[in-house]
Amino acid sequence: MKSINRTSSSRILNLFILIIFFASFSVFAQNKPSNSENSKINEMTEKLNKKLILSDEQKNEVQNILKKYFDGLQNKSVNAEEAAKLKNDADKKIQNLFDSKQKMKFSIISDDWWALAKG
Repeated sequence: MKSINRTSSSRILNLFILIIFFASFSVFAQNKPSNSENSKINEMTEKLNKKLILSDEQKNEVQNILKKYFDGLQNKSVNAEEAAKLKNDADKKIQNLFDSKQKMKFSIISDDWWALAKG
């Protein structure tokens, strides 16, 4: 009887260790931006740079704003209304980086540019 309990306890312990091991990978994966997320951020920034001729500082700020935007979207409890609010907040922050000519150009391309975030 004791050998059965030891075997059962050993299996439970091993299972518990495996669960903790795989759960830790999930936690680490959520903290790092995915390659596709980084690709989108880079693609969106480069497209904006081509259209609006951004300074290095503007490019860095756009990338930081987009990273926060995508991080916010990764929250599993975000509904459509909250996602729209995240987009609007990011859009306002990005527009605040621009001069008047850049703002005018951005107003023309913004819908197509934000569509890159979904694609």
